[in-house]
Amino acid sequence: MRGSRQGWIWTGWLLAAGVLAAGGGGGCAAVDAASGDSGDSGDSGDPVCNGAAALCDRRIDEICLAGAHNAMSSKAEGWSFPNQDVAFVDLLDLGVRALLLDVHVWDDPDDAAGAELWLCHGSCLLGHRRLADGLLALRGWLDAHPSDLVYVVFEDHASAAAIAAAVEAAGLAARSFAFDGKAWPTLGTLLDDGKQLIWSAEQGGGEPAWYHHVWSIQQDTPYTFHSQGELETAGGDDDSCRPYRGDKTAQLLSVNHWVAKVLPTTQQSDAANTLPVLLKRAQRCAALRGQPVNSLVVDHANRGDVVRAARILNGLEPAR
Repeated sequence: MRGSRQGWIWTGWLLAAGVLAAGGGGGCAAVDAASGDSGDSGDSGDPVCNGAAALCDRRIDEICLAGAHNAMSSKAEGWSFPNQDVAFVDLLDLGVRALLLDVHVWDDPDDAAGAELWLCHGSCLLGHRRLADGLLALRGWLDAHPSDLVYVVFEDHASAAAIAAAVEAAGLAARSFAFDGKAWPTLGTLLDDGKQLIWSAEQGGGEPAWYHHVWSIQQDTPYTFHSQGELETAGGDDDSCRPYRGDKTAQLLSVNHWVAKVLPTTQQSDAANTLPVLLKRAQRCAALRGQPVNSLVVDHANRGDVVRAARILNGLEPAR
C-alpha cells in the first residue's frame, strides 16, 4: 500500500478558497513545488507519486494535473506562433503532467522516406517533429522518473493503428494503462504496475485497449476565448465552464484555460496563468460540473502558476 485514503476529495478546492488553515489537507508534498522534481520516496521514506506521497492513494479521477496545450509547439524548437516557450520534456521537468499533442501524416519534401507521422499544429511548415522522436524523448523522461505518470491527449490527424504502432515501436505500450470504464485505480496502483502513461485521442481510440477515445473518458470546457473577459465569463449560455465535449458520464474533467485573440501570445498567457485567475476558474468549473478538475491546461505553461495551482487544488499546499 502507498498510503491511506482520507476524506479529502474537496479539500484542495476549499484550501484554494482559503476556507482551511495553512497546511495541505491531503498531506505535504515530498518535493520542491517549483522544480516539479520527484524521487522514489519522501522524507519519511514513503513512496511518492507524481512528486507527492499524498497522491499515491488517490484515484486518477481525484487528482488534478497541470497541463500544456499544443505541448509540442515550442519557441525553443523554432516553431512559428508557438503555444509553449520550451520543449515538452522541459515542461515535464517543471511539473506539467498532461500533454496535448497534435499528430499529422506529412510528406516532408526534404525527407526521402516519404509520408510519416509528425507532431505538427495546423501546417507542418510552421513547425514539426517526428512523432517517433517525440515518443523516444518521452520514454527517456519516464525512464528517469519511474514514480511519475503522464496523461497524453492526441488531436489525431492520423489513424489509430498508425499512432498505436508508433507507441509500440517506442517501447511505451507496456507502460500504458487500459481503463475498463468502471472505477479508476489509484495513482500508486498504476505506478506499482509499471503503468506511467494514459493515452487518449479526439477522433480515434478504442483499439488497442490502452488507446482510449478521449470523449469516452473525459469531459471538457470550451477552448475558444478571444479575451480574458471571455475566459472568465460566469453564468448564462456563454459560461466558460459550460459542458462542451465528452460524454456527460465521463469521469475526468479537463479545463481548457488559454486566450488567443488571433494567435497565442505570452502577454495573454501572463494574464490567464496567474494563480488567482486559475484557482477561481478551476473552483467555479468544479462546482458547476459537480466534479474536481483533473487537468488544468494552459498555453506557455512555464509562465505563471499552473503547476502551483494544481498542487493547491490537490491539497498539497495552501493558497497564500
